[in-house]
Amino acid sequence: PIKFITASGFPGRLSPKMASFLLKLFIGTLQSLFILLRFRPDIIIGTGGYVSAPVIMAAAMLRKLRLGSARILLHEQNAIPGKLNLLMGRFASQVLVTFPETLSYFPSNGVVVGYPLRKRIAKVSRAEALRKLDLQIPQGRKVVLVFGGSQGARTINQALVDALGHFLPYRDSLFIIHGVGLFRGREYNALQDTEERLQRAYSKEQRDLIREFYVYRAFFHDIENLYAVSDLVVARGGAGSLNEISAMELPALIIPKSNLPGDHQVMNARSMEKAGGAAILYEQISSVNGRLVESIDGKVFADALLSLIRDEARLQRMRNS
Repeated sequence: PIKFITASGFPGRLSPKMASFLLKLFIGTLQSLFILLRFRPDIIIGTGGYVSAPVIMAAAMLRKLRLGSARILLHEQNAIPGKLNLLMGRFASQVLVTFPETLSYFPSNGVVVGYPLRKRIAKVSRAEALRKLDLQIPQGRKVVLVFGGSQGARTINQALVDALGHFLPYRDSLFIIHGVGLFRGREYNALQDTEERLQRAYSKEQRDLIREFYVYRAFFHDIENLYAVSDLVVARGGAGSLNEISAMELPALIIPKSNLPGDHQVMNARSMEKAGGAAILYEQISSVNGRLVESIDGKVFADALLSLIRDEARLQRMRNS
């Protein structure tokens, strides 16, 4: 059964929104108290999202008052803990972490357990994957999978389109599969923006050549088959994506999203780089009309990708890490 409570994200600094946050936290904690008293759980698992805060606070209060004995487990997916897990870690029976580096934040009750993956994320033979995919991948090509999660990543999408012209001399040895993402907003539509950028950047003759080694779609199902045919993956630095890539023993070029709380994608990426399984390409930050905008130059992207995909010895070291 599912129960709903009142909650909102932490505003980050003193502002009028702080009063609303505290009120919702108070109401959500009261609601959680009643739910926990009725349900009497043995184990409570928090994953760090703001919805967890009232439940974990209520559980800690009940334990203090000896009205509840549930074990409180927190799971921290990222290398840098979120604010809630940092605060609530002291009340938890154990804090389950993905990256060994995170143990320093929870010296008394932290334990490395890794990241839970979907059962379908399992190794598939390349031959079987090719049979299942509706893609025509020429033999002998190095295959690069590029994606930014289910919603996509604007920086990666635009950088890859800008880089395609630099890949033209290598089109007989390269094949790029690009998942642009499902995001559709007022200012940005992932699929439409990619199509329009291709039209603006390249002539019809160039686009015809590009189609020989580049395919893009909003979303690819059965990603385990894409992993199976890929020699290199380009992705964001989210914990889920990185752990899937690691489980598949794939080399990765990670482009972590900047300006997230605690720069946790950057720290996730650095952890994987330190282990030897990835290289990192950082976004460039510039000010446009008073706003900070992240971008990657197309040639810089192309050079980083080519330096990896053409170095088989390095790819093999990354697979073995």
